[in-house]
Amino acid sequence: MIKGLNFIERNLDGYIDLDSYLLEKYGSVMIKNNSDIKRDSNIIMITINNDIYYFKPCSNEEIFKEMLADKMLEYLGIEHACYDLACINGEYGVISQNFKDSNYNYISGDDLIYEYYNDNNLEKKEFNFDKFNNLIDIWNLLEIRYNYYPNKEVIVKNIMYNLNEKFMFDIITCQWDGASYNWMIAENSTYAKLAPVYDNQKMLDGLDYDKNKNLNIKVDEFNPTRTEYDNLVELKKYLNYSSEEFVQIFKNMFKSLTPANIKWMLITIESELRIKISHKIKESILARYTYNYNQIEKILEEELSKKR
Repeated sequence: MIKGLNFIERNLDGYIDLDSYLLEKYGSVMIKNNSDIKRDSNIIMITINNDIYYFKPCSNEEIFKEMLADKMLEYLGIEHACYDLACINGEYGVISQNFKDSNYNYISGDDLIYEYYNDNNLEKKEFNFDKFNNLIDIWNLLEIRYNYYPNKEVIVKNIMYNLNEKFMFDIITCQWDGASYNWMIAENSTYAKLAPVYDNQKMLDGLDYDKNKNLNIKVDEFNPTRTEYDNLVELKKYLNYSSEEFVQIFKNMFKSLTPANIKWMLITIESELRIKISHKIKESILARYTYNYNQIEKILEEELSKKR
């Protein structure tokens, strides 16, 4: 959970009541009337006591999937954006504190790929995010980008290790929106690293356990080629191409995130925030997660038995 907003009261639903805070400070809750609040698409940036926070409106289930992902990543020890419940201007969602370090510039995976295209004079008609938003090609892009850094090997190794962790987490949570705009590199003239993991509200979307399918089909209006994500297909490829070290890391992560642990995390979120997540939302998240977990377990047994 984020820190620093304890002085703002929560409403009866347990959400940080930014409406009351803005009303007291400005005499208005209308975003356009407040000089230190900006809206970028559906994200609202707000400055409170000189600290920057980002508010993202979400559906009820998306709110608690984001909160759950926060708790899961904390449990795994993976650096990530921390979230809390908040409401502003009548909208409910999650709020996170700006994690950007002023000593670094930040480049999204999208921009990293665009720059690669520009540097290599490739035609935009050839542009395909699906081709480059994978571990092997990202590795190549990083090798080129940081080629003249004296510590290039350390930089690329560390970023790739952390991207592997994110990729594993995406597989386990069936995070179909692990797109190249949802991860960033922090860099300066001497060093670069992966920014904290963020934006997991879409995990488990599209899992149809009633029909025994495990396919996520989503259309991205900005890039029609990014239409499909099957985490079991990605898992099979990962197990076949990864080193034994990373396969073991995946197995350890998988064993840490059992359905029983996920249930405990949801209960912990309720306890920490003194709220009650609706039974329908908890059952929906747990049922899909359990189904997905069991499917992954089968794949692990099948694929690893081939290597024995």
